[in-house]
This record gives sequence, structure tokens and C-alpha cells, in this order.
Amino acid sequence: MLQIFRNKAQSIFIQIIVVVIALVFIFWGVGANMMNKSEAAIVVNGEEISLQQFQQAYDQAFQQLSDQFGGKVPKGMADALGLKDQVVNRLVQQELLRQGGKQMGVQLSAVEIQHAIQAMPQFHKDGAFDVKSYNSILAANRLSPSKFEANIRHDMLAEKTARAINEFSAHASDFEIEEFYGQANEGVSVDFASFSPKDFSSQVSVEEPALAQWFKEAKDNYKKSPEVKLTYLAYDYATIQEKISLDEAAINNYYQSHLNTFRLAEKRHARHILFVVSPGDSDEKQQAQLKKAENVLKKAQADEDFAQLARQFSEGPSKSEGGDLGFFARAEMIPPFADAVFTLKNGDISGIVKTNFGYHIIKLEGIQEAKTKSLDKVREQIALSLQQDQAKALAFQLANNAYEGIIGAGNLQAYTKKHPETPAITTDYFSQQNPPANLKDNKLFLEKAFALGKKELSSLLQTDSGYAVIYVDDINTPATPTLAKVRDRATEDYRNYLANELAKKKAEEFLKGLHEGKETFTTLAEQTGVQTEKTDFLLRQGDSGTFPQTLLEQIFLLSPQKTSPDTIGQADGSYYVYSYIGRNTPSASLTAPEKERYISGILNNKQQMLLSAWLIFQQKNAQIERNQSL
Repeated sequence: MLQIFRNKAQSIFIQIIVVVIALVFIFWGVGANMMNKSEAAIVVNGEEISLQQFQQAYDQAFQQLSDQFGGKVPKGMADALGLKDQVVNRLVQQELLRQGGKQMGVQLSAVEIQHAIQAMPQFHKDGAFDVKSYNSILAANRLSPSKFEANIRHDMLAEKTARAINEFSAHASDFEIEEFYGQANEGVSVDFASFSPKDFSSQVSVEEPALAQWFKEAKDNYKKSPEVKLTYLAYDYATIQEKISLDEAAINNYYQSHLNTFRLAEKRHARHILFVVSPGDSDEKQQAQLKKAENVLKKAQADEDFAQLARQFSEGPSKSEGGDLGFFARAEMIPPFADAVFTLKNGDISGIVKTNFGYHIIKLEGIQEAKTKSLDKVREQIALSLQQDQAKALAFQLANNAYEGIIGAGNLQAYTKKHPETPAITTDYFSQQNPPANLKDNKLFLEKAFALGKKELSSLLQTDSGYAVIYVDDINTPATPTLAKVRDRATEDYRNYLANELAKKKAEEFLKGLHEGKETFTTLAEQTGVQTEKTDFLLRQGDSGTFPQTLLEQIFLLSPQKTSPDTIGQADGSYYVYSYIGRNTPSASLTAPEKERYISGILNNKQQMLLSAWLIFQQKNAQIERNQSL
């Protein structure tokens, strides 16, 4: 049940946007050194998102990625995942939500802003909102309360707009539940046969004229990749970082200015007894469930064992654990439930709490107070962060000075001759597929190097590891080899090509026979001499056994009226033909907790699809400009 609560509370934004009130600390400079750049990173329908906002959002996304890899992101990982584009898209979507909210008439009251700020753990002291802490933190970050509250309103508008959009998908019908259940649990069984090229290799022969003709079309595949010879300047963050020393005062100042970053929210341990009520249930059922809850509440208040009562009466998934939900932060639960839990004293039992899941009786088992990590525990983390920031700034300064010097000197050689201390590196010839070891993971560097022409100088290039300036000394473009030089390799490749074509042809002939309907699958297999297999009833999300997982979804398109696919399937280098045997669709006989989970899943899916479609439409019709540096 804990996970369901978490999903219910967060599903609107998962994989689409992340609109969290605490992000105001990132987007508006709280706890960070404010930059003076006003140049826009993105412009959405005339509304600017600054480079500062983008950089801080990117840094946070990168830190989240880093946390997943134990504090160190593998080289090239951020680029491979398209992290920069993800951040740009997220910022655009948030701005579109804000603009859309204004057009829809979505408004935020002063009370909503007040409650949001009071819920922020950064401003808590001894577990409660503290006005003095609030004012002192804002003052330390050069923000007035009015400015901060305006920024909060700015960010909350996106969140409230998203919720308003998703109110249009707040109900799951019985038909949808049955359909959802059927899709998740129906099984399809098929006969299938595979046609592997290796099974046909002995049936092909290589004729010289045919090989020569095939090689004319395939000869570029045997051409070696272009090779370049470079001279480049590299200003690596890691190398520069090693030379940076920090004093204790700098570390302490950073810690004091970023206390909110090291704040751990209060967590509470609770049990609950749930009496399930769905939004569409009749008044009679709701009253009956409420009556049950009232009776059990009397037992709990009479000091009967709460865990035993949960095991006996609860209708939630945590029933077998005595209703135990473990420790959780306030934000991990939906508001009515969280509000009740975080007003209880240790050992207290709540009254009856109504949520979208039904009626709850809650007992508070324990409290983990909010606390701030000590400086000793985060000193190494702070030092590393400061060194990295300083290394990035210094690397840019050194690289930019060198680049301007190269332009002034006329060429790279003249500059390095005048400045022998410059860290110039000259390579041997290498291909993009086989670069020197120190460049192997530097994807951006390699892409830029192989996009330059001979005797061409790059612009100042920023990569994951630092800055570089590249000069192409020479380019070696290998000629296309003759058949005689690659005969053995070409002959083997041609043989494999013929075997593949023969396997494909046999599979297509087999499928054609099925379409004609003159013979059964088994008879055709016997005539063809191909081995067949029969599957059990396969589920969409289940184990497909020896049947290819990549073709699993296709068999659910088959039926008694359409027993075979339109085209052959291809997976793992082989070709597949399959034929419908039967379908197993279980009836949706669901318990109340199971139905609850299906309703939650349906609503989450509908809301995500609705919000995603709305955002796609808005982006399609918006005027969006992106800074060239991004």
C-alpha cells in the first residue's frame, strides 16, 4: 500500500515533468552563487528561461544521475542519455504549463503559497516552520520574502495546471478495469517454426561471376575508415582539479550557505487499517464501509492490539504485515493521509481518515526527527564540489585565452612556438572507431575532429571532461580495396548473404502456404522438413520461452479469423512463421485490493497520456527558440 500511495501522489509527473516546490531553490538561486548573465537559454512564446536557470537545472539532473552511479558518472553517459535535451524539454514543458494555466484561469491563493512554504523542511526547526529560519535563509541568499513567494507562485502554477488537466481523467469504469485486466492476463498460444540462415549454408554455392557482381554493390563495406592526424590542446577538469587546494573557511561558508541541501526531512513510522472505497462506489457501500471502520476504531481505542486488528480487518495489501507501512516522509504520502500522520503524537491512534483509497485508521509507531547532516559528514563532498566548480571555470579561462592567442598568432603552430608551456598533443593517424586510449570515451571530441577538414582549426570545444582546441594536420582517406585483396572475407560474407536470402525465401513460402489455406501448419511443416514448436499460453509481460520476446506482442494481433501474420517475423538473425492456436482470457474476478490497484494503474496511465498529449500539442504550436550554445 505504501508504494501505491507513492505512485498515486507522483504519477502525474513521472516521465513527463518534475514540478517540485523545492526546485525554487535551484531555479531562483537559493543556496547558489547568483550569476549576472541575462542571456536567454530558451525562449518560449516570448517568455525567457535564462542560461543560469538552465545550468542549475542541468547541474541538478547531472547530480541525480551521479547519485545513481555512486557519485561518479561514467564518461559519455550524460551525452548518451541526451541529458541536455531532457533538461531543455523539461524547462520548456514547465513554461508551457505555466502559460497554459494562465490561459485556463488557474489561480493560486495566498493561503496555498503560505502552506507550500510552511511545508518546506528547509525552514523547519524542531519539526515545525520557523519564521526566523525562513527570513535568515532568504537574507543569506539575497532574496526578499516577496520575491521568494513570487517565485514559489511561478513554480506552483505549473504543478496546479498539471493537476487541473488531469482532473479530466479521474474515473475508471468497470469496462476499463475489465479491459485492463484482460490485457494484462490474457494468454495466446501459437505454433511456430524458425528458419535460421546457418541451417541453409550447406545448400548454397559461391559462383565467381555472382560473387564479383555482389562485391560491386558491397565493396564500400570493405573500405577502411578515414584516419586523421591531430594536434590539439586539452584543458581537462580532472587535471586542473588536482592542483586546486581549498581552505577550511571556503568549505564552511559553502556548508552554511547550503544547509537546505543537507537537510533530511522528518520521517514517521505508521500502521493503518484500510476499508476500501472506490470513487465510483454507491452511497450504500460507502456507508457500510464507514460503519465497519467506526466499529474497528472503537476496538483500537479500547487498547486492542492494533497490528492484530489490521491482520483481521484491513483490506489493504499491508494486511499480512499488521498494516505496517514502515518509515516515510510527508511528501511520500497523499495529502489527507500525510496530514493525519504528521499531526499525531507517538503512539496515538487517528480518527477515521478518508482518502481516494477508502477509510483509514492510523497508528503512529515512531518518529525520525528532521535533521541536518553535520559538516564532518559532508566535508569531502563539499570540497569535491568546490574543486570541480573552480576547475571548470579555470579550464574555460585557460582554454579561451589559448584560443584567442591562436587566432592572434595566425595558427596553432605559431602559438605553441611562442608559448612552449602550452600542453599541445600530437597524435599518429587513427580512425574514429579506433582512437587513442585517452580519447576513446570522448565522443564529442571525436565527432568534432572527424567533421573538420585538412588543415582546419576547430572552435573552442567543451566536452564532458573539459575544453579543447583541435587542429587537423592531415587526413588519410583509404582507397576501396579490390576483390582480390579481401577475397576470403568477401567470400564468407557472400555465402552468409545467400544463406540468409534462402532462409528468408523458405519462411516466406511457408507463410504463403498458410495464407492459401490449403494445408495446416503441421502438414506444411512436414512437407518443408522444418521443425516446429508449440507454446503454452504466453502473457504480454511474461516469459516467452523459446519464442522470441521481440515478436511476443505480434501474436496478440492474431485471432480465429486471422490465424497468421501478414509478414514473416525476424529476430536474432532468424526468420519466424507462427500460427494461432487459441486464446485464454480469464474473467476479472478481483478482490477489493486488486481492484484498487487496477484503478490506480488505469488512472495513472490515463492521466499521463492526457498530460503528455496536451504538452505535445502545446509544443507543436509554440514558438520555441534555443540558444545555439545548447
